[in-house]
Parts: sequence; C-alpha cells; structure tokens
Amino acid sequence: MSQLKRNVLANIVGKVWVTGLGLAVIPVQVKILGMEAYGLLGFVASLQVLFTMLDLGLSATVTREVAIDPSRDRRQARELVQTLATAYWVIGVIVGGILFVCAGWLARDWLHFKELPAEVGVSAFRIMAVATALRWPVALYSGILAGVQRFGVLNALEAGTTTMRHVGGLGVLLVWRDLHALLVWILLTSLVEICAYVVVAMRALPGLGLRPRLSFLVIRPVWRFALGMNLITVLSALLTQTDRLILPNVLSVEALGFYTIAWSAAQLLSRIPTLVNSAVYPVFAGAWARGELQGLRLAYDRATQVVLCLTALPALALVFFGHDLLRVWISVETADRAAGSLRLLTIGFLLNAMMTLPYTVAIAAGRPRVPNIVNLIILPIYVPALYVATQRWGPIGAASAWVGLNAYYVLSLLPAVHARMLQRGVTGWALVKAGPFALLATAAMAAAWALAPAGDAARLALAAAGAVLYFAACAALMKLRPRDLLRVSAPTNERGT
Repeated sequence: MSQLKRNVLANIVGKVWVTGLGLAVIPVQVKILGMEAYGLLGFVASLQVLFTMLDLGLSATVTREVAIDPSRDRRQARELVQTLATAYWVIGVIVGGILFVCAGWLARDWLHFKELPAEVGVSAFRIMAVATALRWPVALYSGILAGVQRFGVLNALEAGTTTMRHVGGLGVLLVWRDLHALLVWILLTSLVEICAYVVVAMRALPGLGLRPRLSFLVIRPVWRFALGMNLITVLSALLTQTDRLILPNVLSVEALGFYTIAWSAAQLLSRIPTLVNSAVYPVFAGAWARGELQGLRLAYDRATQVVLCLTALPALALVFFGHDLLRVWISVETADRAAGSLRLLTIGFLLNAMMTLPYTVAIAAGRPRVPNIVNLIILPIYVPALYVATQRWGPIGAASAWVGLNAYYVLSLLPAVHARMLQRGVTGWALVKAGPFALLATAAMAAAWALAPAGDAARLALAAAGAVLYFAACAALMKLRPRDLLRVSAPTNERGT
C-alpha cells in the first residue's frame, strides 16, 4: 500500500471516530444543559476559531517546510520549527489573555441570554480562555506530524484526546449535570492533550527541543509564505465564523443553539474533503517542487473524484431528509426550528467541498496570494450582507449568506487555480468531474423522498437503497477499484509556472 493510501485510510479512521463521538454527545449536552448553554458552547467554539487569525500562518508553514525539506534528518526544518514553536507559545498566552479579559463584556453586553445568568457566561469564558491557551500549540505540533506524513500517529492522538474529552465529559454531565463541571473537565483534558502532542512531535522530528529559541535567519526564507497563510487564516476565520458571532447579538443565545446544531450537521460535509486534503497536501507540494505538473494534475483529478463521490450523496441526503434526521437525532422542536437552516447550510458546504482541493493546490504551490485576493474582494460585501440578512430573516438569512459566499468561490477561486497552477480550463473539467456526481446524488435522494411519505420509515429505507445504487454508479463512472482511487502517477518532467 502506498504512503498516500495509508495517509488517507488513517485520516478516514481517525476522523470518522472523532466525528461520531462529537455527534453522539450533542443530544446529551442539549438535554442536560439546555439549548441556551449549548449555544454558549457553540459561541465559545466560534471565538476559538476566530482567534486562529493570530496563528500567523505558522502551522501551515511548518507542514510545508517539513514536507519539502531535502536535508538529512530534516535539519533545516527542525531549526525553523524550534523558532516557530517559541512564537506559537507566546501567541497562545496572548490569545488566552484576550479571551479572559473580555469575558465580562462578552457575557453581559454582547450575548442575549433568556434564562442563563450572565455570571455563568463570564465563568465559562474564563475557563475556556485557559483551555484555549493550553491547546493553542496543538496546531503547530500537528503540522509537524503532517509534514513527516505520520498520519496514523496524528489521527491516533486526535482520536485518543477527543475520546477522553467527550467520553469523560459525558460522565461529568451524567454525575454533576453542570456546565461549569464540564468546562473544568475540558480544561484538564487540554493540558493532557498538549503534553501528548509535544512528546510525539519530538519523537517524529529528532533533535527538536523544548528550550525557547528565536532565529530570524531561518524565518527569512519563509516569512512571505507565512504571512500569506496568515492572511488566509484571518479572512477564513472572519468569513466562516461571523454568522455565529452575530446571531446571539441580533437574536439570542438560544437561537444560536439551534443554528449551531444545523451548522454541526452540515459541517460534517467538510470532514470528508479534509480526509483527503491533509493527506494529498504533501503530495501536491512535492509534485509542484519537483516540477511534475502532469503528476499534480492526475493526483488532483483522482482526489477530486473521491471527494465529490463521498460528499454529494450525504449533502443531498441532508437537503431532502434533514428534518427527519434532526427529529430522530435531537428532537421534534429542533427539527422544526433548524431544518430550514440545515438545508441551506448543506448546499453551502457542498459548494465549499468543491473548493477545498483547488485551495490545497494553491497553498502547496506556495501561491497563497490567489485565495487571499478572492477573500479580500468578498469580505467587505459578505459581512454587511450577512448582518442585514440575519436581522431581516434570522437564521435562514445567515444560512442564505453562506450559500452565496461559497457560490462566489466556485466562480472565482476555481478558475483562478486551474488557469495559473493546473494550466487548463474549468468547464470541461467540471462537466466530467463534478456534474455526474451531483446529478446521481440528486436523482437517488429525490426518488427516495418522492416515493415515500414524510415520517415513514420506508423513506429512510429507500434512501439507503438509493445510496447503494449511487456508490455503484460512481464506481462504474470512475472505472476504478476503490483501492485505485488515489494512486499517484509516476513523475513527469513537465514543470508548472
């Protein structure tokens, strides 16, 4: 089995386990803590993602530099990592400090609680501030493991720490039934998590030490790429988290809770391309560095087929059966209040899934300027439009803005990457690679939805049968065995520009 296939399989096993645990604990959290407390947890999570704008592009830079370092024992990359790790720990303390200081303002002035006391929110923010500071360097050490392509170890770490956090948190909720107790548990698991990542990363990159070090000489060759990646991180955080930061201010924390459930379900689609992207990123970077344009194209095409094949069906299932799934998973009230948002968010995430591989190609080629320009153009349009849509139509307006944002990416980022890095057009590629999967998935789920009445168990049975036929059709369409889907072609001497 090739390295790429092992990486993808490791990602699949790890992400499926982590995702399954996350989905399993949501109904328990909602039932014990209530929708408002769950909404508060969702808001804190969005803030943590927003703070990734202070990453400065360091984690992506580490992955890229470790992956392409030709020196023995990756000596050059090791020196860079030592310097970046020092910066990362300092940034983590700053991030945690900002959240801790702003806890009172966020809980009392920004959020609109109905039943939960504001002081509970203050305490929650302060506990999570410390947890955020502890977990901040995890991204850096994950980047090291990804760069050396130790995805089995990386996913085992993520699965183990997530299991500890979720299963232990479930036990805490069942015993104490208290939000504060759950947050303290998350804080303790964050400490264990960062210790585990540090130990494993030091073994994966021999010679890496814990002593702080700053060397501007090793930063000089990569600072442009790092800053470009940081701009991507800043823009991405603003564009993907603003809706859940605006909702509790314009509406309520409870409304955010229902929206967060819809977002959590739709966001599962982003997990699918992540399984492939993190594995093919080093392959793309290596192919580009060696000038293997044809090998890059072939790896990109096969990865695209896998991503779209695995994404289109669950996306259309959520569109057609979202209400039924929410009713079974959480409650009837949740289904009634979140199904509309779920359908729109799902469409947005399906479009977003189509953009993940073009984005990965741009980053692997050292061209972060391309997605940065695309994001800079839309940001001043999207945020005001999102605010107005949320005020006027509530969660449905926020979800509609998300669809519009990702439609814009399809019309802008995709053609730019194809023209500048892959050096080919988009129309023919889209008709062959994307169109058939969307049509097959739509036909399978629409037929199941039309042939059985709402709430009937036969509808879900028909959907399952449609899924089997869909994957059989995908296999025939690609004319590949499952184990051949991501085989990387032999290198060529054709160089991209």
